Amino acid sequence: MAFTISCRELGHEGCNWHAVSNTEDRLVDFVAVHSRDHHGIRDFTQEMIATVKNRLGNVPETTAGEEEPVMKEYRCPKCSWRYLAQTDDLIVDAVALHARDAHEIKEFSREMGQKVKSHLTEWTPVTKTACGCHCSS
Repeated sequence: MAFTISCRELGHEGCNWHAVSNTEDRLVDFVAVHSRDHHGIRDFTQEMIATVKNRLGNVPETTAGEEEPVMKEYRCPKCSWRYLAQTDDLIVDAVALHARDAHEIKEFSREMGQKVKSHLTEWTPVTKTACGCHCSS
């Protein structure tokens, strides 16, 4: 079974964004990243997660074949900071701000942006194991 949600269902009438996923948790992740990048919502609370899960819909037949959005991730090579987004440009913008604020890099060149883009990976959500942590046992 696949799930779907749109930003309009969450109260953002002017936003046409929507997502489809095979799991509720991954869809909540997509909503959290979209909310951060497009609506400035930095803290995605437990109450907001519950609201998203309560408004999830089953995928209608006409969109069942639609693919999930691809989330990309960048991990800073100098510290433990990482950033997730759906577009390369959003990640590059965030990396430029992080470089300035955390590593005192005042000039973020186009070449640095290209290097960031070359180090992006497809994000895969970490799932908890039976013991409740992220180990492999």
